Amino acid sequence: MGPEVQAKLHGLLRQQPDLTVAELQGQLEQSARVTVSCQHLWRVLQKMGLRLKKSHSTRKSKTRSKSRPAARAGGKR
Repeated sequence: MGPEVQAKLHGLLRQQPDLTVAELQGQLEQSARVTVSCQHLWRVLQKMGLRLKKSHSTRKSKTRSKSRPAARAGGKR
């Protein structure tokens, strides 16, 4: 992705900072006539140092702690 397209991408995000990657992909296709996959667009955004905000409307993801069993398994160790 060339510097012209990256500048267009940066401009789109300045106008609408809450765009999703899929919406951003569609905007690029319409305005700059550039077809790019969501995965590649995500990588370009990361290389440009741009981050996407997290959705606060969903539950927080939790990593379940692995509990140790109360008793040891039988047998010699």
